[in-house]
Amino acid sequence: GTNFLKNQKQSFDTKPTEEELRETIAKIEKIRDDETGKLEETIKEYFVKADTDSSTTLDREEFGELLRNIHQEYHLKEPSATEITKIFKRIDLDHNGKIDLNEALSGFRFILDGIIRHLEETIERIKH
Repeated sequence: GTNFLKNQKQSFDTKPTEEELRETIAKIEKIRDDETGKLEETIKEYFVKADTDSSTTLDREEFGELLRNIHQEYHLKEPSATEITKIFKRIDLDHNGKIDLNEALSGFRFILDGIIRHLEETIERIKH
């Protein structure tokens, strides 16, 4: 349940090492490049979990939930409302204010690339 995730929060507070960040990047790249052949399955799981009203589309609220779930899984800082909106607009290809599974599938790499970029910036900050 959600309590488990709340308890995971403290892992964000400990500053990750460069090595840990690089491991996370490698993990996310593996998913993004679909080396396991499970990318679609993974996205569908996130999608269904976030689609709380079972409408087969995600509104902005639900999409925010999907992003937060991904960030939590990789012990990343929660995305801001602004970031969520920006990503939502980018992935909502038909601009109907909802994200369907196809949009989620095609936008997922964009989401992961954003996370990887964020991690790489964090590494740069640690080094300097």
